[in-house]
Amino acid sequence: MNRGIFVNSSMDLQEIVRINQIIKKDVLQSSEGGTVIYRALQKQMSRKINETPGYELSDVQVIRFSHDQDSDNVSYTFNIITKFILKTIENCDKCFERIQNGRLSEGNATMYLYDEVMNRLVNNENQFLLIHKLIHYKLSIPDKAMYSMSTIENILKINAEYLREVGVMEKDDKNMIRIAKSHGYYLRDAYGDEKKDNSGNKADVKSNDISNETNVKAKGTGYNKKLGSIAYRMLNALKTNNKYAFMDTMINAHMYVQKPIPAIFAENLENDLKFKNIGYAFVTGMIGYTDEKKVDEKGNEEN
Repeated sequence: MNRGIFVNSSMDLQEIVRINQIIKKDVLQSSEGGTVIYRALQKQMSRKINETPGYELSDVQVIRFSHDQDSDNVSYTFNIITKFILKTIENCDKCFERIQNGRLSEGNATMYLYDEVMNRLVNNENQFLLIHKLIHYKLSIPDKAMYSMSTIENILKINAEYLREVGVMEKDDKNMIRIAKSHGYYLRDAYGDEKKDNSGNKADVKSNDISNETNVKAKGTGYNKKLGSIAYRMLNALKTNNKYAFMDTMINAHMYVQKPIPAIFAENLENDLKFKNIGYAFVTGMIGYTDEKKVDEKGNEEN
């Protein structure tokens, strides 16, 4: 193992030793891949909260060690994990469980999504660049994307919780991702119903991502090609923080299938980061099949 971690979460030396010994034991006994270091840290933090009634989160110092065997370089990274970040990790425990197997292949390297998300949190950063990359890979190079669209949705939820903890989003905004994603699914469904295959039957959309659909239906109707083009334009608009280009693309896409424009976007134009989060959620719903129940404008499940 070429990585290590030291956690300073107490004024008590014996407690510091105890915590790090437990983390070391968890790391050495774990059969997990690249996510093992942060998984051990998260596991110990959850254990501390559960074992200590009334436990108050406080800032934690984390020192990370890495050794590059090719260059023989050794580096140490020092971070202070604030209580806001710790609260985000605590509140998103289930989301972290759901992303731990996600991976992205880049050249000869493997990117573990759990580590990537946790790295950004530890550095007090949002997840937008990572989310953008993951959606883009799903569209353009799906063979390299070893994760589902639900993995991206869980990263969006972690990002939304982070934005709430740092005061960018309100506490009652928790349903926004589900609502925006559901609207993306509605648009996808409308395009699917509108088009027909060569036999005259309606196109049936059930695959996990738009790239797989393109392979299956390439000789069909052009449905996937249209949605792919829409998705790329929306992604470019979100990456460049151009809300109006995103809205222009969305309005045209909905007018094409004669569907109403979702109100959630116009209602959140003033908050750039909130708009960006729900924008990516919309694209996720638009290009990825979901087996969840759809929700209405208030986030309530529909029958």
